[in-house]
Amino acid sequence: MENLIIPIHKQIKITALLLFCYSDYVRTKDYKGGTFNSISYNEGKITTDRINTKSDASVSYVLPAKQGQVLIVDYYKKTKILELHFEKLN
Repeated sequence: MENLIIPIHKQIKITALLLFCYSDYVRTKDYKGGTFNSISYNEGKITTDRINTKSDASVSYVLPAKQGQVLIVDYYKKTKILELHFEKLN
């Protein structure tokens, strides 16, 4: 039982990370089209990101990629071209 006691002078730092992502359609003065949004909470700070996904592509997908990035896949049906590119999130 003595080994389970933690001295008061030793503090344990607890960090939490929460990430929420969603797609939306926006109509504003500056932009009208699809967006990919992310809201993250890390060590007491809240950050938001918005990536505009409007393009001339027939179909667009947003997929998870490396840490801190998403993969945008655009398919152009008329020319049969598949375009892939990474977008960085904060």
